[in-house]
Amino acid sequence: LPSDLKTKRTQRLLLRLCGSLYSRGKVIIFDSGFWVFEALIALKKVGVYASALIKKRRYWSAHVPGDAIDDHFKGKEVGSTDSLKGLIDDVHYDIFCMKERDYVMKIMTTCGGLIVKDGQKRI
Repeated sequence: LPSDLKTKRTQRLLLRLCGSLYSRGKVIIFDSGFWVFEALIALKKVGVYASALIKKRRYWSAHVPGDAIDDHFKGKEVGSTDSLKGLIDDVHYDIFCMKERDYVMKIMTTCGGLIVKDGQKRI
């Protein structure tokens, strides 16, 4: 399947599967096989928060500067974290990144953040 057709099919599938959760403020965690940037944005528009592991297939998604993220983490210690904020179609999202021994883990999310807010208890 062409990638744009796969994207639309995956987006429709996820919207259908999550229909009972619309506007309930729930968070869904997806495997990287379901990670489609546009699907997570579409879910947020109907009130479903989502997170998914990002993996490079043949190339990075147009909204994920994967190679630049990897370059940013070169030479950093294992466990180092950072995040990128973005806005697509009036939907805010974050890409959380963490340096592993052999790669940089990347997770797209439409909920949360890496910054502890004033007065929030640290665990």
